Amino acid sequence: MSLDAAHQNLRFERTEAARIQPLRTRILRPHFEPGRLCIFAEDDAPSTAHFGLFDPAEDNACVAAVTFLPRHAPDAPDVAALQLRGMCVAESMQGKGLGARLFESTLAPLALLYPDAALVWCNARISAAQFYEKLGFERRGEVFEVDRIGPHIVMRRDLNPALAAG
Repeated sequence: MSLDAAHQNLRFERTEAARIQPLRTRILRPHFEPGRLCIFAEDDAPSTAHFGLFDPAEDNACVAAVTFLPRHAPDAPDVAALQLRGMCVAESMQGKGLGARLFESTLAPLALLYPDAALVWCNARISAAQFYEKLGFERRGEVFEVDRIGPHIVMRRDLNPALAAG
């Protein structure tokens, strides 16, 4: 599905956590009490990178967001890696390819920000596993439960194929 003309002017940018936390909360943690934001402990760490798609037609509202932080994958402790966290797309924009566009847009900045990182991994909701597989991620290990959120599985893919090849 393609974007309609009103949404073709979305801006991709690296941003601070505060600009993406409201969307992250609304989409990923709707069970939170009003006023509580989905904040990750690493959100304000200098080594964490947040990216978003912003809609100038909607007062620069964040319509898609993702966070990356340096963290070894559970099954590859000796490989420099990034953990992907908090990937989300606004309800009205889901099903239009924005999540994939956002992820693909992050690859060049990530290569510059984290030149040694060879892979990216995430704890994917089972309901999102096919989305990540379309982006080249592979399922790793067994399904596990995240309290109040649901079943997840570790997924990973090469971030920089040249580094992954050694």
